[in-house]
Amino acid sequence: MASELETEKQKTEDLLCELMPASVAESLRQGHTVEAMEFSESTVLFTDIVTFTNICAICTPYDVVNLLNDLYLRFDRLIELNNVYKVETIGDAYMIVGGVPKPCSNHSERVLNVGIGMLMECKCVMSPITSTPIRIRIGVHSGAVVAGVVGIKMPR
Repeated sequence: MASELETEKQKTEDLLCELMPASVAESLRQGHTVEAMEFSESTVLFTDIVTFTNICAICTPYDVVNLLNDLYLRFDRLIELNNVYKVETIGDAYMIVGGVPKPCSNHSERVLNVGIGMLMECKCVMSPITSTPIRIRIGVHSGAVVAGVVGIKMPR
């Protein structure tokens, strides 16, 4: 019984560390509040899918979920390879950051490598409408950011 409880505790901690950086998860687990912090050097990248609204209007929900899953699994591998942090996905928007919460001198290189990889991976994911490769838009900011945990339920 004790080993089962320990296994479940570990699963909970692993899940929390998937939702936010490990250092933040640990502070929250200990009951501390996490203050917003400024990071003077970071790079943030956003993507969205071109014509995603049309895809949602024409395709079944199943097709849309499969498309996003295929694309985001590819993107997730890129962020692991380049050691950057996935902040969030909402619908077709995908946001990553380098240099936060762990500062690093090559944050822009890492994030831009992910961006280039994303463009390449899109060539392998076909639009369910046109059967042509998905196209994405990418926006990048490099410089200072403020990061923190917002909310109690589903903290971000």
